[in-house]
Amino acid sequence: MFDFARIFELLVYLDPVLISKNIAILRDLSRECIKLRKSLPTFIAPLNIIITIISDAYRQSDLI
Repeated sequence: MFDFARIFELLVYLDPVLISKNIAILRDLSRECIKLRKSLPTFIAPLNIIITIISDAYRQSDLI
């Protein structure tokens, strides 16, 4: 259904220093993951990992 491994690969590949447009895309991705956690309880762990990577590696801690 969801290809979490592909998202992980892309997050690892990204440079930690991004322009604001790219940060906005990551923030949108994180917000969608937060919404999906409520409707897809079987995927909570991978969604939490994506949210954590974005919040920690890209210094977006206000998302959690």
